[in-house]
Amino acid sequence: ANSENKIDELLDLADMAYSKYPDTYIFALYKFQLESGYKKKPAEGIKVLKAYLKNNYIPGAYQNLASTYAEMGTQTGLEDAIEIYKNLQVNAVNGSDELILLGDIYFSFREYTTAESYYLQAIAIAPYISPYHSKLALCYEQMKGYEDKAEKSYRDAIHYNPKDYEARASLRRLKGEKEVWAVFGEPEMENIFK
Repeated sequence: ANSENKIDELLDLADMAYSKYPDTYIFALYKFQLESGYKKKPAEGIKVLKAYLKNNYIPGAYQNLASTYAEMGTQTGLEDAIEIYKNLQVNAVNGSDELILLGDIYFSFREYTTAESYYLQAIAIAPYISPYHSKLALCYEQMKGYEDKAEKSYRDAIHYNPKDYEARASLRRLKGEKEVWAVFGEPEMENIFK
C-alpha cells in the first residue's frame, strides 16, 4: 500500500508539472511516458508530444513519437512513423541512424528491396558502423539469390568490429558451418562435479 501511494504521488506530480510547464521537455516526456507506458494510452501520449512539438524541436521527442506510431502497428501509424524518420534524416547531422530506422521499418514489412536501399544509404554515410552491415546482411539473407552479398556484408561487419560475435555466428550459420563452440563438444556433467 505504501509503494502504491508513492506511485500515485509521483503520477500526480508529473501531471501537475506538465500542466504548469507544458513547454518544458522533461515534463512533456514524463507525461508522454505516463500516458503511453504506464496508463497504456498511446494516443494520449501522442497528443502530449504533438502539442510539445508545435513550439519546440527536439529530435528525441520526434523519435519517441515515431516509435510510438510504429508500435501501434496500424498502416496509418507506420506511415506517420516513416514520415517522421524521413524528416529527421533530412535535418540530422549525418542522418545515418534515421536511415537505419527507416530500413528497419521496411524490413519488418518484408519490403526487403526498400530496406536494402535505406541500409545502403546509411552505410554510404557511415561505413565504419558494424551493425549497419549486419542489418544489410540479414536483409540479403531474406532475399533469394543474395547469399554472396549477405556473406560480404557480414565480413564487412566483422572488418569494422572484429569483436562482433553475432556477425561471426551469423556468417558461420550462413555458410553452413558449425558453431565455434561445437568444436569443443558437450561437457560430461558427471565428470565436472566429481
